[in-house]
Amino acid sequence: MFGKGFSKAKQHWCIVLYPLLFDWLTILIATVTVGITMSRSFATDFAIGPQLPTVEGLLTETNSLLMNYEAFAQEMNGGWLMMAVFLIYLIIAVFIEGGYYYLIWRGINGESVDVRTFLSGARKFWLRFFLLGLLVMFLVFVAGFAGLLLMHYFATFGFVLTLIVIVLVRVVMIYLEFVLVTEDTWVIESIDRAYHLFKASKLSDVIGFALLMGATSAAFGLALNLIAEPWLLPVAAPVVIFVLTGFLFTLMFMMDDARMRLQKA
Repeated sequence: MFGKGFSKAKQHWCIVLYPLLFDWLTILIATVTVGITMSRSFATDFAIGPQLPTVEGLLTETNSLLMNYEAFAQEMNGGWLMMAVFLIYLIIAVFIEGGYYYLIWRGINGESVDVRTFLSGARKFWLRFFLLGLLVMFLVFVAGFAGLLLMHYFATFGFVLTLIVIVLVRVVMIYLEFVLVTEDTWVIESIDRAYHLFKASKLSDVIGFALLMGATSAAFGLALNLIAEPWLLPVAAPVVIFVLTGFLFTLMFMMDDARMRLQKA
């Protein structure tokens, strides 16, 4: 399955350009406007399942490009500035995300993946991904609050338990973002559909995929945060985004297999 996924990513390499150009533009704007400050840390972020692949997404909070804007906003006493930057970033990101997933779906079916197709998918699905993003942020806030309570009473065990629950939910909902596009559904209906597709999948395949994608993305993130050099971000972006796109093509094939099992059941 991984061979099929990465073969499709190589065949449709142009799909990589959309998140790559977005990543490069984010890095350029941050460099020109506020500058990029990074500090070495033995820490990382990771990706399991669909998310717009960028080097920004693998940076720790202290090295995040958005956090550079936050520091600048604090100096200017302009909390509104940070909110505006984050909102603009989110809207552009979900617009690209919708078109990007749509192209991956079209790609595994041997259909057109040109710019017009990208724009069609982006316009159609951006609002759904925006609403999903708001829901995720709310759930992360709730999980963070619950995690603080657990850490207060159970210390490190509480933190580990919270992390395990978050990862398990992500794995169970691993097809969610794809379902929004492939089933042409809205968020609530997609959650139910994604759960049924997960149940129709081979558990060993899903766990193996999650472990491999999580470990690979974590290794990329660890390297970026340990080296902590701004020049490395645009250099590493093409490799990081291509590899993660290969994983997402693989996951789309896995979901397609699960859909066929549901239809036969």
